[in-house]
Amino acid sequence: MAAVIVFQILLVTGAMPFARQVGMVIVGFLVVLGCFVMVRSLGRSTGRLPDSLLLTVLAGLYFGYPVWAFLLGRRLRAPDRLGH
Repeated sequence: MAAVIVFQILLVTGAMPFARQVGMVIVGFLVVLGCFVMVRSLGRSTGRLPDSLLLTVLAGLYFGYPVWAFLLGRRLRAPDRLGH
């Protein structure tokens, strides 16, 4: 995400044209989305993390990130279901 922020700043300041910046930002967002999908897969295998693919994709695109983060926090703070 830091790289995406830098590319956005370069665009706004005029140091990088939109045509070059947009491709790099799309790749950055895809990397972040891939991380969210991997977290979802790992969480699903343990049963501790939110299991909604739609919410994961929306979080990766930043529309649903606050909801995803809230659900993740609640599940991680909840007592272990197995009694450990």
